[in-house]
Amino acid sequence: MTDEEIARRIALLRDNARRARRWIKGAADEELSKRLSARAMELDAEADALEASRLPAGARVEHVQVQLQQQQLTDEASLLANDDDNADKE
Repeated sequence: MTDEEIARRIALLRDNARRARRWIKGAADEELSKRLSARAMELDAEADALEASRLPAGARVEHVQVQLQQQQLTDEASLLANDDDNADKE
């Protein structure tokens, strides 16, 4: 893959992950919400791996660590938002 193709693939993966997270809010049942959340994490992980593959070896480890921290924060925020939405519905 060329750098341009990799960049396009990363952008597509990130966009699809964002869409999955938006759909979580509208999910009618908890099982669908969990599957969407898992898929969003898979898409982000694939994008992270592609981004890391473009970095020099020393920077890859640091980049992956930062990406994991960002993903954890995003996932926690998403869960908190879902909890708030569920509390509002009750």
